[in-house]
Amino acid sequence: MLPWFIPIVAIILVSLHGRPVQCQTDAELRTISEQIWAADDNRMADADVQYNVNGNQLFTYVNEAALTGTYQRLIDLLDNYEAFTGTAESCGQVCRDEESAFLDAILNTRPIQILHSWLIDQGLASSSVAAFKDELYQYWFMLYTRSGGPLDSSGFEHTYVGEIDEGQVKGLHNWVQEYFEEKAGRLVYNGPINSCQPDIETFTFNWLNYNKPISGGFMRTSPEVEIALSTLCLLTRTGSNCPIRLEGIQLTMTAWDMSGLPKTIGSTYPNC
Repeated sequence: MLPWFIPIVAIILVSLHGRPVQCQTDAELRTISEQIWAADDNRMADADVQYNVNGNQLFTYVNEAALTGTYQRLIDLLDNYEAFTGTAESCGQVCRDEESAFLDAILNTRPIQILHSWLIDQGLASSSVAAFKDELYQYWFMLYTRSGGPLDSSGFEHTYVGEIDEGQVKGLHNWVQEYFEEKAGRLVYNGPINSCQPDIETFTFNWLNYNKPISGGFMRTSPEVEIALSTLCLLTRTGSNCPIRLEGIQLTMTAWDMSGLPKTIGSTYPNC
């Protein structure tokens, strides 16, 4: 016990956004994650995205005509990055413009708007939409090195596009990229590992002739929901045990950052 004459000072953490930083309980994270998930107006219908984890290939049918809006802005980004770490990212202003257009598109969706409002209340985001866009850019598109050399990676590239690092596939947790890469013959599906509800699959595959022993991700979800849930976990429960609740089902997500850098995604995916 402290001696009576030592003053006790209450320390209130204040974020860079000018609001007290709140401590989020697991229950609060489950509540906000369920709200984000329920707001996915752009989730693909089962009839538009069909897959078979027990088949010779993962995807059996995708209605590409339905991949509009934020999906199209996502697709624009998928050919912007060098697959191999150690090779500097060389895409210039055209790619920066496409990244900006993607962020503009998702900022107009309910999942990101719900996340933004909640983060403001928690002292974890700027109230200005323009400033929050800059923060999202840092979390997802800031270039850094995985190889100890050139700027060869980003959170978006790793998570959505995939990379070849140390002779293995790293990242690549997005179903849209997996669909187009399988369609092009660059991704070869090797079979299932586990399934979790709602629509989370883990499986193994080869990409660009390199193996991914285990990969996992959401199926049929919109880009904005994945960005929202991953950003939520990055800012509140960095690591491998971020509590979420989707359609009443309690799950966890992984959201690693890159140590020694401003807050930015290293890797993120749902645990299954």
